[in-house]
Amino acid sequence: MSNLTVLLEGEERERYIRERFHSGAAIASPTDEQGYVKPVVKPIVKPIRRRPTGIKRYRNTTVTDDGSRVVVRLHHTDIFILDRGIGVTLNSGRWRTYTTKRRINECLKEYGIPLRVWQSNFDWYVYRLVDGVCTTDRDEFVDGMQVS
Repeated sequence: MSNLTVLLEGEERERYIRERFHSGAAIASPTDEQGYVKPVVKPIVKPIRRRPTGIKRYRNTTVTDDGSRVVVRLHHTDIFILDRGIGVTLNSGRWRTYTTKRRINECLKEYGIPLRVWQSNFDWYVYRLVDGVCTTDRDEFVDGMQVS
């Protein structure tokens, strides 16, 4: 943007502002004591839309819900598949990473499934929750495991 100062009055001033700042931005045009116009453009801030589900969305994660089935994909791996009326399939795609485990746990929490994936000595386990607390009842995590 240049520091050009222009003396415009009346309709010329209004036309200049309309033509120059047609982007839809909010415009404030203060003038100094000699009547010189110095247009100032303030961008319009758009409100952030809430996501339909509480699952956080990242650039590497997508959520697809067609009504009967929810699929959460991390990169190219379907890590969580919820078939309504059938059960849940958990899969790490052999990527036993913190991010994979975190996304699976976010999905379990979002859909009210009382399970959590936990890691101990590089082995993954699925724990059952009772009143929000992990129990000693655990199963070893296996890719493609079905839980209900």
